[in-house]
Amino acid sequence: MKNEDNIWQLYMDDQLNKEQRHEYEKTLTDAQKKNVENERRFYKIIAEKISSDQYCPEHLWDNIEDNIARQPEAVKVKRRFILSAAAVILLLSLLSVVLIEQSVAKPINVSVQFDKDIEDIKTEIEVMGPRQDVQEYLHNNGFMVDIGDIQACSKKHNHMIEMGGISQVKVNGIVCRCVKLYYACCSQPVFTYIVDMNQKQEFKFTVDVPDTKWIENTLGNYRIVTISPHHSGAVADLYTLTHADQ
Repeated sequence: MKNEDNIWQLYMDDQLNKEQRHEYEKTLTDAQKKNVENERRFYKIIAEKISSDQYCPEHLWDNIEDNIARQPEAVKVKRRFILSAAAVILLLSLLSVVLIEQSVAKPINVSVQFDKDIEDIKTEIEVMGPRQDVQEYLHNNGFMVDIGDIQACSKKHNHMIEMGGISQVKVNGIVCRCVKLYYACCSQPVFTYIVDMNQKQEFKFTVDVPDTKWIENTLGNYRIVTISPHHSGAVADLYTLTHADQ
């Protein structure tokens, strides 16, 4: 068995000459030839993946070899097939690491600026109020969130709310899956950010003035952050999921 293993290894490593290879291949069954083809394909993929700077733990292969070596002789004949299966598992593990690294993007930092002139704030707004126009903008851009009755909410919280408008959040000129809604509450600015969490992208908000009031809620697949130096509760109470998205 040991000699057969040595010949097999020489064959797999292309160490046999043409005549030896031809003679050895005559002894292989169709199933063994198929295993050879599969194993070489797997090892080629593994080699390519490892050579692309992906770390392959040495102890993993050592453990596989040790476990197989402890098996009875009858099991060892399947050694190469098991190693091929192990190669597939390792490859999938390496690929999963790559995919995870690619999918975990850096957080998007959004600067929330209240210390700005009202005219400068107006230039940011893509669609000005009334509420119906802002609502239409939300839905047209795939945000299935409804804005409630502003007058009723004002009466409920005893705060005068006015709708300003809405815009798409952009960071370094890139449009994000996040929108910013502009309000005034008792003539003080209030901003709401609605983040689409389906995009698996983290947003971090930093404010340029102290003592701001934050309210953060999760509504379905949306993260809703309402911030104001005055009062945020009344505006934060406006939002519900669009019925079709519930």
